[in-house]
Amino acid sequence: MKKKLTILFILLVFIVSGSYALNLSLGINGALYIDDGEYETWNERFSAFQDGEGIYYGLMAELLGENVGLGFNYFASFYESSFGVEMVDTDVNLNLSYHLLGSTAFLDPFGELGIGMIAKDYSDSEFRGDNPITATGYWDAGLGLGVNLGNIGVFGKFIYHFSMGAPTVEEEVVDENGDAVTVSYDLQEYALKPYKFVLGAKIIF
Repeated sequence: MKKKLTILFILLVFIVSGSYALNLSLGINGALYIDDGEYETWNERFSAFQDGEGIYYGLMAELLGENVGLGFNYFASFYESSFGVEMVDTDVNLNLSYHLLGSTAFLDPFGELGIGMIAKDYSDSEFRGDNPITATGYWDAGLGLGVNLGNIGVFGKFIYHFSMGAPTVEEEVVDENGDAVTVSYDLQEYALKPYKFVLGAKIIF
């Protein structure tokens, strides 16, 4: 999975570098993960953000060409499990976006395609192993709308996930002879919800 993400990142950098003048935007964002039958109205979605209910918070960065953008998003949610252990769910995503009226236009409708991975693990490094407890890779497609006032922008987008299942990982273990051996196995699949609603704010440099 890491190799696939690296190859995609190099490809996207190559595509974006063919654009004209480049800008960098950095910002903060929040994501609400939605299942069928959940948060069906816009009022319900915005209320969830106001209350902080089920929101994953994070950071974003985007390299902007005239119309094309290469973005990176990180979301995380920290919570206590039913066993009293602190956990963290993380979502890391790379995406390629197309900004219909221009990436820094006042009104900024855009579409995007991306690839990412969402995972669950212990937040305390004392318990954390080499690999997460559960994980799911995914492709996604989304539509969004932004408003840019000079160097300050705000945006919202609605994304659909296409699950690629749990990744295969490697781990070093000790066999019955006391020798260290590397084994490969599939992680348990993370229960990824099909939709994601994101709100964010950014500074354009």
